[in-house]
Amino acid sequence: MDKFYLKTLNVSAEGILSDGKFIVLKGSKARKELAPSFPKTQIEKREVLISSGVLADDGKCFVFSENYPCNSPSEASNLITGTSSNGPMCWKDSFGKTLKSCLRTQL
Repeated sequence: MDKFYLKTLNVSAEGILSDGKFIVLKGSKARKELAPSFPKTQIEKREVLISSGVLADDGKCFVFSENYPCNSPSEASNLITGTSSNGPMCWKDSFGKTLKSCLRTQL
């Protein structure tokens, strides 16, 4: 399984693709601030993750306390960046190749 990385706005995260899900790995960090355009459904999801302890407040950001499966790479990148984002373009492998590009070469 290849690991993918997302680094932006003072946070960084790691994830993998597994069984049709994009798994954000334990220890990944997410921004506290949300963009005004952040989707309402994602706000609700983040609130549930915070109240359940999956996203733990470390003072500067939120930290994933466990591996968390997302329905898509974009859902994962949205939760981490606090803004609407294109996950297949945001997540990159250790060589800097986008997830989209990696998936294209596997087809």
